[in-house]
Amino acid sequence: SDVCSSDLVALQQTNHAEAARLFERVIQINPDFEPAHADLAAALLNHNDPKAALTALKRGLEKFPASFRLVYLTALAEAQTKDYERSLAAFRKAEALAGSEAEQFIDHRFYFQVAVMLTEAKRDAEAEEYLNKSLELDPDYDEALNHLGYTWAEKGKNLDKALDMIERAIKAEPDNPAYLDSLGWVLFRLGRPGEALAPLEKAVRLLPKPDSTVLDHLGDVLAALGRKEEARKAWTQSLTAQPSDEVRKKLESLR
Repeated sequence: SDVCSSDLVALQQTNHAEAARLFERVIQINPDFEPAHADLAAALLNHNDPKAALTALKRGLEKFPASFRLVYLTALAEAQTKDYERSLAAFRKAEALAGSEAEQFIDHRFYFQVAVMLTEAKRDAEAEEYLNKSLELDPDYDEALNHLGYTWAEKGKNLDKALDMIERAIKAEPDNPAYLDSLGWVLFRLGRPGEALAPLEKAVRLLPKPDSTVLDHLGDVLAALGRKEEARKAWTQSLTAQPSDEVRKKLESLR
């Protein structure tokens, strides 16, 4: 999950390492200034250093154990370290801490972050529950629309509804390669490979670097269209990006 997707942890600084040093200095000067503890952890998370963030958060929580933001950031940090049980426990604690002020703290992005973590933990049923909570608060939230639509496409269920959700997400961000991949994939799952090709090819063009999943999807579509040599190329590129026994078997099936 991308920490920057939440306003709670968004920082104005682009140099997160330097920001972390500045916040550390603030804490040394005034250790009772709660926002500096949270800002330090957020900077470390944005710098992809969740272990350092957890150390900073532990120090902050010793002083401010009932801080929603510190507990919420702990949930994000635990998710980055792939300790999903601790992450979920922290998310639930943060939700409880919001209490009567929940509307101030708990928004559609909060529930989306929980869903992303649960998806990574392969707890899809719970992830779907939190995606629905996110969409109840903001029915047009494109990240949740895409995520739930793609989840359904992967499972081959609710495909017409999944297509509608993904198309709504693309209206918000027409050049988002993740959304275009979802569109191509759901169209393929609906048995419409001819329509699936263009969004997948566009997704491949827009990605800053090759993505194994998108290239695998493109290979599936090309193979379904009888374009075996192009499918072979896409699957080969997918394997180069990330080894996969499943994709390797698809390549071997073309021989």
